[in-house]
Amino acid sequence: MDSIWYDIENAAQDIEMDPVYVTLNLCRTLAYLKDDLCLSKAQGGRWGLQQLPRQYHEIVCAALECYESERAMECDGPALKRFAQDTLSQIRRRRDGAGEPHPIECRNGSSRETVPVTE
Repeated sequence: MDSIWYDIENAAQDIEMDPVYVTLNLCRTLAYLKDDLCLSKAQGGRWGLQQLPRQYHEIVCAALECYESERAMECDGPALKRFAQDTLSQIRRRRDGAGEPHPIECRNGSSRETVPVTE
């Protein structure tokens, strides 16, 4: 979990510089903590569209479209920061409330594999 946290801990500051990467990483990190899923960036974004509040769907959808097309993402800076701050808050709550290591379900293409995770 430490390496995952290190990658996203500055998301509220980094999101304007690299909105696609940060947005999708936040989604997949929350999917890991909330649903024990190890997802790709694209899968994390699709998870976010199903699980995050509707107010963030435009941001996640734009990130997915840009990720898949390699276009630059244009989005409102304050909205990006709010998304990052809110998602980081959820991640912090789950991380801080996390207990024992738990298995995660990794999805690689069409296969699924349960892998024990130790921190």
